[in-house]
Amino acid sequence: QATEILALDGQTTRNPPNLLLLPDGEVLILGLENLGIFFNLDSQTPSQRNTIKWPVDLLQVSVCLPYIVGIAASGTVDVYSIHGQSLCQTFHLPAPLTSIATTGNRLLVASNAAVNCLFPVPVEQQIHKLLLEGRTGDALDLLSANFGADDPRRAAELGALHNLAGWVEFSRLQFAPAFRHFSYAGVDVLRIISFWSADLPKWWKTPSVYSEENSSQSSSTRLDRALVPPVQEVSRFIRDRTAQTKAGDGGQQGEAKHQVLLELANSSMATFLSKERTSLLLGRPERVDWDALREVANAAASAGAVARAAETKEELLSLLLTLVDTLLFLLMVRKTKALWPPTPSLREEYANLL
Repeated sequence: QATEILALDGQTTRNPPNLLLLPDGEVLILGLENLGIFFNLDSQTPSQRNTIKWPVDLLQVSVCLPYIVGIAASGTVDVYSIHGQSLCQTFHLPAPLTSIATTGNRLLVASNAAVNCLFPVPVEQQIHKLLLEGRTGDALDLLSANFGADDPRRAAELGALHNLAGWVEFSRLQFAPAFRHFSYAGVDVLRIISFWSADLPKWWKTPSVYSEENSSQSSSTRLDRALVPPVQEVSRFIRDRTAQTKAGDGGQQGEAKHQVLLELANSSMATFLSKERTSLLLGRPERVDWDALREVANAAASAGAVARAAETKEELLSLLLTLVDTLLFLLMVRKTKALWPPTPSLREEYANLL
C-alpha cells in the first residue's frame, strides 16, 4: 500500500530528487540548486530546521551522527551539524570523488584512485582544542551545533564548557573573564578557594583530590584535567605563570605587575564569592565536591578546630559556607584598605610639620 506524503511539483525539487533518511523520523530532500529541506515523516510536514545550501556540483549526501556530510565530484567534502544545520568543516580529498557510504560512526568516501575512511573527532576533543587556542566563541558554536536547544544534555555540557573555559582563562591570568565563566558553570567552589590557602584557617589542608593524578581516570576526565591547573597558592601561581612568559618583567616592574594581577584576582574572587554565597545558602549541591569537602572537615576535626568532623551534607555545606564567609571578609577588608589607605596619626602629622 502506498500513501503520498509530499507532492513534488518540480519547481522546488530537482528531477529526480535525492532523499536521505535521518533519525527521529526525518528525511532530507535535496531541492533545486541542491537546497536541503528537512521533512518530518511522522507529522508529514516540513521540520522546524534551517535549510542547507549544498555546492552546485554536489554528488551525494550521507549521515554520520551528529553530522550530515556531502561530497562533490571536485573533491570538496562539507560537514554540517544535524542539530544546528551549521557548517562545521570543509576539506578536500583527491578528485574526482565518486560515492560515499556510512558504516555507523565512520564514513567511506570513494574516488577513482582510492577509498578514504573518515572518522569524526569526538566533540569533547574538538572543544578542548578550541579552548586551548582561546577560541571560546567557536567552542560554544560547536556545542550548540551538537546539542540543540531541546537536547536534555545541553545544560550539563554547557556548564562543563564554561567550567573548562574559566580554568583556561584563570591559567592565563585573565581573572575577570575566568570568574564570569565560573559563574555560569556551577564550578566546584572549594577548588577555587584552595588557591587562597594563605588566607584560610591554619588547620586548612588542600584536599588530595585536587593534587593527585589518578591513572584510572576516563579519557574525558584526563582531557578536563589537562585544562585545569593544579592547585597552588594564588600569589605563587601568578609568579610562576608570569615567569613562563617569553621575557617576563624583572625588578620593580615585575613586582608591580604581580601586585596588579594579584589585586585583580582578589577582586574577581570577592565578587564571585559574594554571588556564590547565595547559591550555597540555597543548598545547591551541584556546586560541591563532597569527597574533597569531607577531607577538609576531617582536617578541621583533627586540628581541634571543631568538636567533630561534619558528616551530613547540611553540616558540610555549613563548613563550606564558613570558609566562603571567612575568605570573602578578608578579601573585602583588603580591597577596602587598598581604596582607603590608613591615614597617619596626629603624632605623625605633627612630626611631619616639624
